[in-house]
Amino acid sequence: MRMFAKQRVWAPLRLALVATAAIASGCSPALAQDQDTWRCSTDYGTHREHREHIPRATRVLTGRILFHSGEVGQEWEPGAHIAFTDSHFAASSGCFCNGIRAEIYSDEPDIVKFFMIYNGREEGVAQAKVGIPITFRLSIDSRGVMTTTIGRTSPVSKSAQLMHPPRDTVFMDCSSGDVSFVNVRAG
Repeated sequence: MRMFAKQRVWAPLRLALVATAAIASGCSPALAQDQDTWRCSTDYGTHREHREHIPRATRVLTGRILFHSGEVGQEWEPGAHIAFTDSHFAASSGCFCNGIRAEIYSDEPDIVKFFMIYNGREEGVAQAKVGIPITFRLSIDSRGVMTTTIGRTSPVSKSAQLMHPPRDTVFMDCSSGDVSFVNVRAG
């Protein structure tokens, strides 16, 4: 009978300890941190790129872009892209793609400007301070209209009809900077 009484006291205590540990770890900043999908760090005037193949049916690309730093100089501006592209196009000349370009300019070295890129054009969408991760969403509908949304608390969106909507690759690159592409998901 005594053994039963001890178990009755310890069981709720153990349950309380487990619940407290679960709540504490669930709120832990370490568990909530973002994960780099790809980190691109280059010296001034150099460039790196990364490609991930995706199913052609992919319509949405989400994640965050974090420009840690950029080295502004007389000849080159720090920049980065994340975009959909078609592997049938030669990419030796850079990004023939539809998505987002982020760039730091010499007249505002602490600001990252974000552009929607499409059909060889660009349109300004948003800006943020260097060191602040920015949420993005790219989507392409069944008619070939791409919508770019940047920001989480006050998102800004722009849309454009694509001349070439087929895609099978996510293209990421950076030059003259240190950039993280965080929690990138294609679906």
